[in-house]
Amino acid sequence: MQKWQYALLTESPAGPVVMTRTIYHVYGAEHTEFVAANYEEGVQYLRPRLIAEMGLDGWEMVAVSIGGWHFKRLLPLNDAAT
Repeated sequence: MQKWQYALLTESPAGPVVMTRTIYHVYGAEHTEFVAANYEEGVQYLRPRLIAEMGLDGWEMVAVSIGGWHFKRLLPLNDAAT
């Protein structure tokens, strides 16, 4: 049976661009924060880079909502408990 891992990429609503990547595990959520020096850098470089890196790491974008970008990837069989 296929097992999936899920992640969410969110952006701060105001001020300098702060992106948070949340990866969900059975033991809890892993949060990583990324901060751009200014708004232009965040929009032109940080946001596209993080989305592209998710794809390179095997994540598939499955939805975009007001809450952020939603991703999933197939979990390797030996990692099914994570």
